[in-house]
Amino acid sequence: MALLPTEKYMNIRNLLTNFIIDTIINDGFMEYILSCRKQCRDINRRYRPISLRESENYLRNHQLPLLLTGSFAEGLNIPSLFSDKCTMDISDCDIIYTIPLLTCNMSATNRKTAVFLINTQHTHSGYLNLILDTNSRNIKSIPYEYVSDLNLIAYKCADEIVENQTTERHGPAQQIDSEYRASGLNVIYSKDFVVALQCLSWPAPEWIERQRSDLWPKSSTIKIIVQQGCHVVPVFHAKSNQPDIEWRYSFSYAELILAEEIPYYTRKTYLIFKLLCKKYLNPYFPLKTYYLKTILFWCCEEYPAIFLENNNDLLVVKIQFIATKLDKLMERLSKSIEKQELPNYFIRTNNMFDCCIDSHTASIIEKIQYLRQN
Repeated sequence: MALLPTEKYMNIRNLLTNFIIDTIINDGFMEYILSCRKQCRDINRRYRPISLRESENYLRNHQLPLLLTGSFAEGLNIPSLFSDKCTMDISDCDIIYTIPLLTCNMSATNRKTAVFLINTQHTHSGYLNLILDTNSRNIKSIPYEYVSDLNLIAYKCADEIVENQTTERHGPAQQIDSEYRASGLNVIYSKDFVVALQCLSWPAPEWIERQRSDLWPKSSTIKIIVQQGCHVVPVFHAKSNQPDIEWRYSFSYAELILAEEIPYYTRKTYLIFKLLCKKYLNPYFPLKTYYLKTILFWCCEEYPAIFLENNNDLLVVKIQFIATKLDKLMERLSKSIEKQELPNYFIRTNNMFDCCIDSHTASIIEKIQYLRQN
């Protein structure tokens, strides 16, 4: 029986889409990024914040105050694209440097490592000030120029490890570029250093108690994440009245653990979603990679039937399987832009779009709808 014109069109579109998937985000590339993720995970197993009790032994035990994070370490990075100038920019890996001996907590504690107390009275949700605990046993280890009126100065810490180097700031990260030639190409290797303090208390109780299925993330995963804690990084909110002393919670370690539980085809779909957004939407709306990853996490939690896979799912036609996931990601992005609301995955009250109001919202949503239909 002859196919209808619409059916012919759908078959051709499916073939073309399959070709794109198998050419750009193919199984070989997936194997590569998962292998890189495993190497980063092996390195991160040596990561451990340096406490006062262990400061004399950490080098002997080969422990590192450095943590590899970002899309590269999570296995969520897109293929490197080459520009007309044959310059390759590799900048999907962040290195968190946890300042030795300095930590913070939400309340006073007898632990030797708790030096700063967290104060959120005058900050946007997800942001904080660090107040010196004058009763801390470790107070003498803090350089006096780092503190102003008992507040830890954010930029002083941010500049600690990049002194005498040319840097460019990207949020909490200090980007250091190294350029060299390889196979006739000018290759720019970007190292993003993020200075951080270890936070000894978990700041997001709602994330623990949130009503969700136990499919993603699992209760055992939540327990591990909470036990590992989080960091605070020197970055202020766009509307902050005290940018010099404002910090932000960072859940990079938790995100590494959650990224481990992203299924294969969901991971592949996200990379396609990320490529489409950067190609067609970035010129019109500042879509940071972190926004897209946040949408992925929300979709995995809220639509486990779509985003989680089992062995039977892998037998489903590939393009149909990916298309459903991709459409849901686009739908969530469209609604977030329309409402100017994208809650941080861990701290729901932190709306990451509250400073991204754009006069071209209608045209951006129209472009997303076009991508969903085509």
